[in-house]
This record gives sequence, structure tokens and C-alpha cells, in this order.
Amino acid sequence: MKLGPALATSLVCLGLAASALAQNPPASPAQPPPGYAPQQPPPAGYYPQQPPPAGYYPQQPPPGYSPQQPPPAGYYPQQPPPGYYPQQPGYYPPQPGYPQRPGGAPPGYGQPWMGPPPPTPAPESDSGETRNDVHVLDWMTFSLGFTGGAGAVFIDKPSDQSVGGKPLDPGYPGFSGVATVFGPTFELRFLGYFGVEVGILFASEKGTADMTVHAPDGSTLGGFTIEIGHDATQIPLLIKAVAPGKVANAELFLGPLFVTPDDTASYSLASGSDPGLITYSAHTESYTMFTFGLGVEVNLPIDEADFRIPLTVRGAFNPGVADRRDERATHTVSETGVPEESFSTQFQFQVLGQLGLALHF
Repeated sequence: MKLGPALATSLVCLGLAASALAQNPPASPAQPPPGYAPQQPPPAGYYPQQPPPAGYYPQQPPPGYSPQQPPPAGYYPQQPPPGYYPQQPGYYPPQPGYPQRPGGAPPGYGQPWMGPPPPTPAPESDSGETRNDVHVLDWMTFSLGFTGGAGAVFIDKPSDQSVGGKPLDPGYPGFSGVATVFGPTFELRFLGYFGVEVGILFASEKGTADMTVHAPDGSTLGGFTIEIGHDATQIPLLIKAVAPGKVANAELFLGPLFVTPDDTASYSLASGSDPGLITYSAHTESYTMFTFGLGVEVNLPIDEADFRIPLTVRGAFNPGVADRRDERATHTVSETGVPEESFSTQFQFQVLGQLGLALHF
């Protein structure tokens, strides 16, 4: 049959082709890069023959990124700006090991907002002052103030009315009147409890006396009123004890009061008719009184400065006033009597109420 040689020739060709294929097998397809799973389709619009879109690198993951494990929460290979943590709302500290803030978070970083921090407490102090925030020193304050007030002055009736060993008529009845003062004050106060105050006060003091004229038999012939007084500079030097408080401070004080009158005293006939038996006048001389009192300082609610309103009641006593008429006045003595008498304006007692304003540094 004619098909035999042709079939044999075909079988021989197939055998040769199979032998050649066995000796030279076809090349296997390329291995995918690490982490690339070819069994899943590439992203939409991605074609292997074209380069991948920017930022997409299936062959080379970014440094520190392991495709086998998910990245930590909030970790982004693009590296967010320093201090920004998108993984949690608000501003919180990084998690341990998070690389974008070397050195760790500052103290208190990441805590919920609780308002501004409280003020730093003042250091411990023995001072009783409540306004050390505006004082130069914690243990001492200096004050500059002004005070003014009014009150009364007195000279009592001496028990010995004689002059030159003889009684003198009209008698010395004593004086009483009005006093006013005003001027600056300065004080050093220590720890809020103890103080030293000095003032320069300008005072006006006047007193009147009712003179009664008697006949030799003791009957009353008449009477008149005279007034004596002076203007003076008073310098009080006071030692203070203070009980400080938040609203007000209570205080006690005492000390000397130095009085320097003007050279000329005032004298006048206030009322009535002087029969002219004696010529009266007045003169001044310096003296020292012992003063004492109590008061309260009201602390004004002013944040920027420590202003206070001192209100005081004070008394003063002059121990240098004698109990003899011939030592409280000067006299001209003659054979017929005492034609002249000049009264001293040294007042014996003083009571004042004063109100002021002071700034403590």
C-alpha cells in the first residue's frame, strides 16, 4: 500500500522533534519579585509593560516596611510632618518606638487639656502680709501716706492759783478748744506685725477760757472769755503692733510727739468786757507729748498696688505742764499786784481722729 512509506517518514519526523524538545526544553516564565502575588490582578490601570504609578513599588517596599506584617497603627511610609500624629484625634504623644520625635515627648505631652497650669506657690514666709505680690521685700514694707484729722485740746485748772505767794484774781480756769492736723507719714513695717512710723504734721490748736472777776468780798463783778493758740509742726514717732488680715489690719501704737510752735502765739478777747485790771497775752514754747492710740487699716482691692486707708483715734498727754499757775504763765509782779500775765500755749491733753491714705511698697 502506498501510504506506508509516508507514514513511516512522518513517524520518524515526530520522533526527531520529540527528541530535540526533550534536549532543549522551553524557558520557564520569570519569577515575581518578593511580596508580589501574581495570582491577584494588578490595580486598575496598571499594565506590566508600563512603569508603576508614583509611590507604588511592588518590587521594593520602603525602608522599614515589611509586606509580611502590617505596619503599626498610624505609620505612614511617606513620614508625616514632625509632631503630627494622625492616628488619634488631637495632639498626642507618639507610641513607643515611633521614630519621628527623637528623645521622647515633653512632660505632660498628650494629657487631656485641663486649663492653664496653676500659679507657682509662693515660698514659705513668716510674714503676715497678704500683698507680698506687689511688695519689694517679703519681710519688710515701706509706706508713703497722707493723713488729716481734727480733735480737741485741753489745759486743766491748776490747783495752786497763787502768783508770788499771793492769790490772783481772776483765777486760771483752764483752756479747751479745737485742733486740726494734716501732713505726710512714712512707715517701715516688719513681717506685717511690727512698724515704726514718723510723720510731719502741720497743726493748728486754739483754746478758750472763761475768766470771772470777783470783788474783795467774793462777789462776782463780771466775766469775759479769752482765746490763746498757735500753729505748730508736730513730729510723731510711733512704735506699732499690727494684727494683719486680708480685708483690714488692726493696730496699736505709742510714742513721743514733738511739738514745735511758731514763734508768735495768738491771743484774743473772744467775748465779754475785760475790766483791764490785768493785761493778758500768750507766748509759745516747744514741748513733747506722749501719744498713744489704736486704729484699723482697710486694704483696698486694687491688684496693681497695695493701697490702704488708715483710720486712727489717738490721745496725747503733756507731762511737762505743772500744777501751779505761776509755772503755766509768766507774770510781771509789782508792789500793787500783778499788772501783766502771759499764758503758755503748751496744751496738756490732745484727742484726735485721723483718716488717711497710704501706699505700701
